[in-house]
Amino acid sequence: MPNKDKTIAPKASQTTEKEIKHVATLDLTGMKAEDLAKVETISHVATLIVPESLMGVLADVKLEHVASTIPVPDGKQVNVRNMNGPIQMGGDSLVSDDDCLQLLVVNGPLIFMTPVTESRDVQLVVNGPVFAPQGSENALGAAIRQLNGPMDFYHTDGDIKVHSGQAKLNGAVLANANGSPEDILLIAGQLLVNSQVESVGFKQIYIAGQALIPKEAEELLSPYLQVFGQIVWYSGTPRSFDGNESFNAAFFDYLPEPITLILNGIIKFDADITPELLKEKVTEIILNGIIEAPAHLVPLIQVLTTEKNGMINVADDESADEDAEE
Repeated sequence: MPNKDKTIAPKASQTTEKEIKHVATLDLTGMKAEDLAKVETISHVATLIVPESLMGVLADVKLEHVASTIPVPDGKQVNVRNMNGPIQMGGDSLVSDDDCLQLLVVNGPLIFMTPVTESRDVQLVVNGPVFAPQGSENALGAAIRQLNGPMDFYHTDGDIKVHSGQAKLNGAVLANANGSPEDILLIAGQLLVNSQVESVGFKQIYIAGQALIPKEAEELLSPYLQVFGQIVWYSGTPRSFDGNESFNAAFFDYLPEPITLILNGIIKFDADITPELLKEKVTEIILNGIIEAPAHLVPLIQVLTTEKNGMINVADDESADEDAEE
């Protein structure tokens, strides 16, 4: 079993007699019916764990922004574990010898590296995709209490290779030169392939997160791909920036050739950048975060941004200057 901190009931500062709010995983298995009856509102909760005997009482409570409600059997202690994926497990992770029911709440991809042949006193709530070897269907299906995402059962005589978090790989890595053609590659975070892909040495490539791959490789890679997340086919030379970053005109002046900007975080464009300069040096923008830019650049940035997960805003200081002039 993965060793993770147990999710506990809300602290006193997060609850009053009438309201419980802002709790990632709220465990009500230790609450009595008369105490729950006093609660008027439960709000901003990702996962609500409640004994089956209290479901009727819960029906009288106002629920606001509660993502999922999980009833659990009465008469048995429930140990709730909250984990943020991607999570990798062995197939034997769903067998518990404890006296209590283990409820695993996984937010993100869940990957089983070996077959699941048995489940006992372990149940799963997964907010994301699940990947497991073929032969796991029955035992894994019995363990899953709630699934918000796809489930896929893979078969391979090779190895499972997983890339999670943020990773940058040379295109040659996809040739898998030191591996087997039966190997499977699973991308569970953000992967940037920063050079051309000449060949593919994997049986299958699963994308459960975000993959950014040169557009020239689309025809070669497409037969190998199963996409449960997002794939971005970009053109040009990529440059990736994470966190807080600021660009001025000198940065773009020094660029020897146009680039594709991959931006993850909060990015500021200075007022000395002209639309002509930005258009000359940036082929496209892929945004996962927030761009703050002067008003004269915002329309062009919107045009150049081919993938946007976030916001493009007029810089606050410029907005303040305009208000002062008025």
